[in-house]
Amino acid sequence: MAMVTCPRCKKQISDKNDSCTYCGLSGDEIVQAMTTMKPKNAKEIQTQQQKPENEKTNIKKVELYANTLILFAVIFFITGSIFLGLAFNKKNNYYKFTSEIFSDYTSVDKTYLQNMNTNAYVIGDAYNYIINGTYFTGYAVIAGTAYIIAGIFLVTGILISTNVLLKQ
Repeated sequence: MAMVTCPRCKKQISDKNDSCTYCGLSGDEIVQAMTTMKPKNAKEIQTQQQKPENEKTNIKKVELYANTLILFAVIFFITGSIFLGLAFNKKNNYYKFTSEIFSDYTSVDKTYLQNMNTNAYVIGDAYNYIINGTYFTGYAVIAGTAYIIAGIFLVTGILISTNVLLKQ
């Protein structure tokens, strides 16, 4: 069963119909009008042949777009995990060298031991905890933002992929 265009109303109808279902033009008149119509020019024929190829190309572009979104989601998830690791490193890994504990070491040894300070910036412990807490908050916010962006990209990529698969 092929679809033909009614010469009167220009709507698509089956070639098996006795008349146009939209305007009532009889099948004989449709056949007569179709035979007297000039044949399509080469450009129209080429355009109709290119439509399936263009649709395939568009589907490939959309698939590439969806895969790119999913890739960016993975990148943002990894970035968020790195920043979350940095946040907990600042919060949980704190060591401050105190010279009272190592009073019998030479000055060279003390310099070496002071370089072993971990997440310690000033003399007082309370100030270091405040500084590290601020770092933790900043890194955690960056990690949370990266996770949210990753989620948005992932869901969008999956929805686009699903729609492409349903259209095929």
